[in-house]
Amino acid sequence: GQVVAQLTAVGGQSAAYFVQVAARLGYTISITNFAPFRMGQSAMGGQLGGPEWAHTWAVHAPLETVISWRMGQSAMGEPLNSWGNAPLQQVLSRLVPAHAILQFNYA
Repeated sequence: GQVVAQLTAVGGQSAAYFVQVAARLGYTISITNFAPFRMGQSAMGGQLGGPEWAHTWAVHAPLETVISWRMGQSAMGEPLNSWGNAPLQQVLSRLVPAHAILQFNYA
């Protein structure tokens, strides 16, 4: 599970890469990329954000995800089922580049 995902993560900085890492952990997520508000380019009524928005992503995941033990992926001693999003946050937070900000949104 979590150990395998960390060991097999070869690096990447795209949203697609983070979606793949989450899937290896058993989570289905989507990612929203933000951008700073730019006069003449951003839509009226769009979010006002400064330069830091260029490096901010929102990770969207279900409120509760049940992760089941999987033959060939899970390790001995891991529970047959686990709940919660702590493993998702721990792994993605370790992999995110130092200049980036992850927001975790659960619904």
